[in-house]
Amino acid sequence: MLLYNSHNLLYYNSPLNDLSKDIQVMTEARIKKAYVEIIDFLEANGDKKVKTIIADVIKLVAAKGAGGGGGITSFHKNEAGDVVAIRDYYFQLWISPGVVEFGAKASSPTGLNNMCKEGVSNWTKQQRVARVAKEDLLGKIASEEIPAKELPAELAKIEEARGAVALMSATPETAEGETAPDQVHEEGYGFATLEECQADNQARGLPH
Repeated sequence: MLLYNSHNLLYYNSPLNDLSKDIQVMTEARIKKAYVEIIDFLEANGDKKVKTIIADVIKLVAAKGAGGGGGITSFHKNEAGDVVAIRDYYFQLWISPGVVEFGAKASSPTGLNNMCKEGVSNWTKQQRVARVAKEDLLGKIASEEIPAKELPAELAKIEEARGAVALMSATPETAEGETAPDQVHEEGYGFATLEECQADNQARGLPH
């Protein structure tokens, strides 16, 4: 069902994964640079209902750009044009690509994915676990091992686990000298604000 809101934005009143095929077609087409960030955001949140992320989409549409780069809700470039921080869509924290590894993504305005490699790994695993759990649940409902009336509650548990965000793990132990000092971090690395991430970069001697 198509709806309009007070911002005159057209959207579907349904989970965004219903639009996955449309998004795939769009990403295969030539997308104007100004819209790439929005498409990245929608891809990263394709399993959520529009009403839960519409405020973020509006911010992306309205954003003027931060530090010579994209919207302040997603990444920040310094005056030299270095990408110094990305708001990771899995961890929902500001993370420095100088500290944590991000995969490359040519279509992104940063040249990097919108989730770090650990975030992508966690997200992918949680989607897979949730899919298997739903299949198992439907089998138990069909065999009457679980009463049908308990289906909503059981689905809610699966969704809660799927949407949970784990703490970023600490830098793994490596051979001496293998990990640069400025890339060492403790469990739970990440920052609620861009300014905190920039300050940490500065303390590490990284571009900020």
